[in-house]
Amino acid sequence: MRNKYVALVLGIALVAPGFASDLGKEQRWREQVADSIMDG
Repeated sequence: MRNKYVALVLGIALVAPGFASDLGKEQRWREQVADSIMDG
């Protein structure tokens, strides 16, 4: 049972940074699109 818990924690720790970078990229993209819409 403990091994499953350790595997779950490691899996989340390895996958979470990937999702975080995607969210940051999407937010920057959204800001750039909003700026271009407002400018032109």
